Amino acid sequence: MAAPSWRGARLVQSVLRVWQYHSAVLTSQTPEEICANIIREKLLEHLPQEVPYNVQQKTAVWEEGPGGELVIQQKLLVPKESYVKLLIGPKGHVISQIAQEAGHDLMDIFLCDVDIRLSVKLLK
Repeated sequence: MAAPSWRGARLVQSVLRVWQYHSAVLTSQTPEEICANIIREKLLEHLPQEVPYNVQQKTAVWEEGPGGELVIQQKLLVPKESYVKLLIGPKGHVISQIAQEAGHDLMDIFLCDVDIRLSVKLLK
């Protein structure tokens, strides 16, 4: 087997610049954006076809609870009654599964207990 030929290859050099963020910064997202993205991820995992793309998220409560836990209440707004039924699921199973999984992921991220409550509303 012949060695690869480097003839004609361009040497690309990086430009030295000041870092935009300190090396200790993991993300430029706010905690609220991180939370919304985690919930969106769970919506994409649990809902079929175009449904997750039609859900609007509105954070109603973001506060520290009496025990030091993070209390999050988010409203999920959908344009169709059929989407409400899909999102809630039989006996509330789908929405509770989404909340539970998102809560676990957020606990790992924020390193504290997270009490997350999701409600579904029909857009009017």
